Amino acid sequence: MSGGYDAGFTNIDYYFHTHNYGENELRDLWEYELSLSPQDSQFIVAHAWEVLGNKYTYYFLRQNCAYRMAELLEIVGDIDIKPTNPVYVIPQSLIQKLSRTQYQSKQLVKKVKLHPSRQSRFYTRYQNLSSIERDVVASLIDSNLDIIQSGYREINILSKKKSCRRFIRLLPIHSKKRTKMETKKVKRNTTKLSICDFCYLSVTIS
Repeated sequence: MSGGYDAGFTNIDYYFHTHNYGENELRDLWEYELSLSPQDSQFIVAHAWEVLGNKYTYYFLRQNCAYRMAELLEIVGDIDIKPTNPVYVIPQSLIQKLSRTQYQSKQLVKKVKLHPSRQSRFYTRYQNLSSIERDVVASLIDSNLDIIQSGYREINILSKKKSCRRFIRLLPIHSKKRTKMETKKVKRNTTKLSICDFCYLSVTIS
């Protein structure tokens, strides 16, 4: 539970990690743009290449990924962002101190950008549905996408299109265990929903 794993820096492409965290592990990502001078930025990048391939022992409560990132940034003399708590360093406490840190008489954090996970994007779209449309989506889940049982046919065309799209986006997230027969039914009904979505979109545009 305490850690003790091998860890280190990597030069794997950024999009690989964003896809892995956001699409596979369903974790939101926050990107912090720092107001570093070009010289300090180059200095940090150069040091990152120096430590590339080095192995560290990873501990959850202190010497974790946030701690190592703080070490990397603190090679710039004006930056001090590691929390002073001698027992633990959690990412949240480090980010809080990072947000309060001054660099050359200005805020170190210049801009924060959220990269929502696939799950968060779905929840946002789901919250934008009406209560009736949410009920239909829930019924589609419970009925293994049975269009007749779910009440899907009773709602208007625009609601059909919205509910259909939201549910199709939910499918990779919804990990309910099914029998082989249920899986075949879901695949068959997913195709029907996809066709319906296309038809309703065409009707709406025309």
